[in-house]
Amino acid sequence: MRIPALAIILTVVMPSLAFAEDKVSTQLGVILASEQFCGFKYDQAAIRDFINTYVAADDMNFPTRLSGETNLSEINQRGYSPSQKTARCAQVERLAKHYKFIN
Repeated sequence: MRIPALAIILTVVMPSLAFAEDKVSTQLGVILASEQFCGFKYDQAAIRDFINTYVAADDMNFPTRLSGETNLSEINQRGYSPSQKTARCAQVERLAKHYKFIN
């Protein structure tokens, strides 16, 4: 019995796209939660450009996932040691610069 190509696409490709969307909201949530924690001020137009580039226009779950991840990161940051804060902020700064959120 042959499996139609569409069935293969739906079972293999679609779950990986959903994972990629979850990953974007998770990682962006961490970066956004770090803005105040690390003393940064992000360029709002750059964040909008990031969203337009990496988030599907029809992804209705993105705002909820992003809020959840941002809130969770903010809670986790409260217990950071100075070294954890330094490490986190150093990498977040690099990411923020890469995506043009900061100069």
